[in-house]
Amino acid sequence: MKLLLRKSVPLRNIDRSQSHPIILFGGALCYTELPLLKVLADVILHGDIESMLVQLDRVLRPAVRSELLQSFIDLPFTTVPLYGKKYQVVSQCHDLDFFVPACPLVPERGEFAHKLLVEIERGCIHRCAYCMMGKLKKPARFLSLQKFPEILQRHDSVGLIASNVTDYPWLDELVDVLEESGISVSVSSLRMDRLDEKFLRFLRKHQNSFTVALESASERLRNILKKDLTDAQVERAFKLARKANFEEVKVYFMFGFEEESEQDLMAIGDVARYLLELGFKTVKFSINPFIPKRGTEFEKRTMQDEKILRQKMKIISSSLPARVKVDFESLRHSRVQFFINRMDEDLAEKLLLKAQQSESPERVINNAVRTV
Repeated sequence: MKLLLRKSVPLRNIDRSQSHPIILFGGALCYTELPLLKVLADVILHGDIESMLVQLDRVLRPAVRSELLQSFIDLPFTTVPLYGKKYQVVSQCHDLDFFVPACPLVPERGEFAHKLLVEIERGCIHRCAYCMMGKLKKPARFLSLQKFPEILQRHDSVGLIASNVTDYPWLDELVDVLEESGISVSVSSLRMDRLDEKFLRFLRKHQNSFTVALESASERLRNILKKDLTDAQVERAFKLARKANFEEVKVYFMFGFEEESEQDLMAIGDVARYLLELGFKTVKFSINPFIPKRGTEFEKRTMQDEKILRQKMKIISSSLPARVKVDFESLRHSRVQFFINRMDEDLAEKLLLKAQQSESPERVINNAVRTV
């Protein structure tokens, strides 16, 4: 929104003229419908871009704005709000080998700084009730092992990206290929019930920290979330990580579920003490409020009131040993996410009209969030 305002482009698609650029959205938010985008965007591309490329190549030709918008109407994976056209299919790339999903840019900062990012899995084989990845991007698809020699020639350091790197079907063989190459490797989040000693020992040579998403310290609550992870599997994973000589661990949790009890929240402290007893020198917890997402089993749930969430944060904080480094996601930012996710087109129209006339779109959104 700020970018459009800086370039003097109206925020609402209905207010744009022939002289304005086409505002096109795609990516992770567009595997489902988000009403705000129907008011903001001229064109929405739904799904994987690889399988859109041939048709997009025919459409993206020099033309006046209205002709370009008309040409997008004929594509099955597009929504063109001004013409009332809704997408018929979510585009899906069935073969990741078709156009190897390696990032053309190597980041200078962040957890994957100076690494070539390679997506080895798209979608997810699991069924978590709160997660968009498993609900909107099935079936899971994997980059073939045969593509790696070519990829590893492009950079001396890679980051492997997946919903769960440990779900990769040829993980043992991939470890062998990576070890032979001698390049530096980092991975995104790991699934705790699919870890083995060989992979963790390999990973320890390349990174100091071991990162997992536990989501809840309570097996009862994890069952409600359909995380499908037992306490025994959790304990085994942490023991394997210590056996592989990891000294730092980062664990992701969520809170703010209607079914959770004070005991469930206090159990996060029990996990912290267990990790310290195992011998981890650095224990980091990232603890985030639950935000219902469109397209998931929990999409119709509501986000808990800020007062309740703050009380729960106090309970969790009181349970944690002093040595644990804890980071709670901003409740304000989380409420903004929930607000954007939940708003309908009428509210989006009013919001963008106010933001257009304001010096600060952020202030308009924050004020609107307070009224919900």
